[in-house]
Amino acid sequence: MLHHQVRSVFLNGFLHMLTVLDGIALVDMDAKTWRTIPVPTDNFFDGCIHQAQGRLCFLNVDDADFFKLSIWFLEDHGTNEWTLKHSVRTPLLFGRKKLRFEFDYTVITIHPECNLIYFVYGWDKTLMAYEMDRKEVRVIRNLGHDCSVTYFPYVPLFLEALEDEQ
Repeated sequence: MLHHQVRSVFLNGFLHMLTVLDGIALVDMDAKTWRTIPVPTDNFFDGCIHQAQGRLCFLNVDDADFFKLSIWFLEDHGTNEWTLKHSVRTPLLFGRKKLRFEFDYTVITIHPECNLIYFVYGWDKTLMAYEMDRKEVRVIRNLGHDCSVTYFPYVPLFLEALEDEQ
């Protein structure tokens, strides 16, 4: 059964989907090869998957601290080896406020090449970025309280580049 946050990631020829009990399900594009890989912690009910720097990322609330966001990178699909990339407590992100993942703030995406996490927070749906290396938070823009709940990260379209190669 798929997780209620049905976000999928296409990476290395497989579609990755977070499940309720089995971690992450992978299926190839011909739907002939299926398998699951475990997530690095027991708490994947409060988690989501993304893709960054050519790797699968798993973000979740820390098992021992509900106000701590952990960012994991899958190092090897063969051994299912995960590395904890970063963790941050919500008081650092939101100025002393202890906020809950997916209730008070939502992770939109991780930058594909940099150590940036984009998220939306608050009634005015403030779009923010957290730079993991510098441990700095920046407000990008207030999207407004009537902004849609579903957010799609920007994905560039390289039509012109493809036309130039023909």
